[in-house]
Amino acid sequence: VSSRPTGRGGLALGGAAGGRSLALALYFAGVAAEASSIRGVGPQDLSRYPDVAGASVFRCLSSPEGAALPLDAINDDFCDCADGSDEPGTGACAGQSTTMFYCPNPGSFPSYVYASRVNDGVCDCCDGSDEWRSTVCRDTCAAEGRVLLQDRQKRQADLESGVQQRASLVAAAKKLHEASNKELLSLRERLPSLEALERQARAALEAAKEQTREEEQRREELQRAAAQAAGNGSAASASAE
Repeated sequence: VSSRPTGRGGLALGGAAGGRSLALALYFAGVAAEASSIRGVGPQDLSRYPDVAGASVFRCLSSPEGAALPLDAINDDFCDCADGSDEPGTGACAGQSTTMFYCPNPGSFPSYVYASRVNDGVCDCCDGSDEWRSTVCRDTCAAEGRVLLQDRQKRQADLESGVQQRASLVAAAKKLHEASNKELLSLRERLPSLEALERQARAALEAAKEQTREEEQRREELQRAAAQAAGNGSAASASAE
C-alpha cells in the first residue's frame, strides 16, 4: 500500500515556534488524541457532538434546527447531513469539504484529510487512523515527529541567526549614523570660521589684483616716460647739429 503525503490529501495543523514549543505541541497532540471519543472529530469540535454535550439526539451541525437524528446515526456509514457532520469518521459523505476527518497523529502534528480519503486503501494519516477498517498502515508518527522537530529546530536556529545578523547590521548602521551626525555637527561648527577664511582669501585676492593693476599701470607710465625722454633726446641732438 502506498502512502500519500499530508500536503496532497490533508491539512496539517501548525505547531508553535521553536523546538521546545514544537515538542510541547507534539505532546499535547497525543493527549488530544486520547481525549477524542468520536472517530474523525477533532478536540475543538467534540463539544458539538452529543456524546460529549450530553444530548440524546444529533442534529447536523450546519442545521441546528433541523431534524433530529438518533445517536447511532453518527458514523453509521450513511450520509444524513449535507455538511457531512454525521459522518466525521467515515467516507460516506465524500465530496463535501465542511466536515473533514481528524488524524490525531500522536507524536507528530494532528491533521485533517478529506472524507473521500477515509478507508480508501491509502495511508494519509501518519498514525493510520484514516484506514481504520484495515491494518495496512503502520504508525510513522514518532519518526515523522522527530523529523519535524529537527526541521523546526533548524528553522529556529536559522531565525535566531538571522535576527542576530540583523541586530549587528542595525548596530553598525546606527554607529555610522552617529559618526556622520558628529562629523556634520563638527562641520557646522567650523562653517563660520571657514566662511571668514573664505572672505579673507577673497579680500587678499582682490588686493593682489588691485596691486597688480597698479604695478602694470606704473610700468606702462614708466615705459611712456622713457619713450618720451628718448624722443626728446633725439630731437635735442638734431637741433644741436
